[in-house]
Amino acid sequence: MNYWIFIVTTQESDGREFAAEDVLRQRIEDEFWGLGEKTPNRKNVEQGDKIVFYVGNPVKSFAASATLATGAFKLSKEEQDSLWHGTEFYRPPYGVRLKNIQVWGYRKPVADLLLTLDFIENKEFWGTYFQGGVRGIGEKDFERIIGSSGPTLSRNSLENIESTAEFALGL
Repeated sequence: MNYWIFIVTTQESDGREFAAEDVLRQRIEDEFWGLGEKTPNRKNVEQGDKIVFYVGNPVKSFAASATLATGAFKLSKEEQDSLWHGTEFYRPPYGVRLKNIQVWGYRKPVADLLLTLDFIENKEFWGTYFQGGVRGIGEKDFERIIGSSGPTLSRNSLENIESTAEFALGL
């Protein structure tokens, strides 16, 4: 079993801006995570791997966890059409299915865990460790991150989250 950080940042596509929190929310609702052709580690993720989701600027926090229901696979046109949500941004060529999704009751800022995370060797420039979309980590780091995540909400609880701000704060 492998352990991964799936990194989500604000993106621009189709003349629109997609806030990181909104992208995470949509992907969790879909129980699917899109991967590009050049996403690092795309070919290494496997069914049963454990993941944590990291939300980039300005949140800079871990927000949820899940298990991979599938390894990475190429989407058919029909699968892409079912996930596109009216924009090409949500039409990736590859992806993974998610299960056992846990949205945490509050976000865990990287700054609070920085000194305990082994995969971040240069603590001064820790932001560079959250580039590339999919980052491998060790089991100890995974456990440190999820062990400090507080209460969790099920995927279905997302329907009750009314705004990006509430979601970002874990309310």
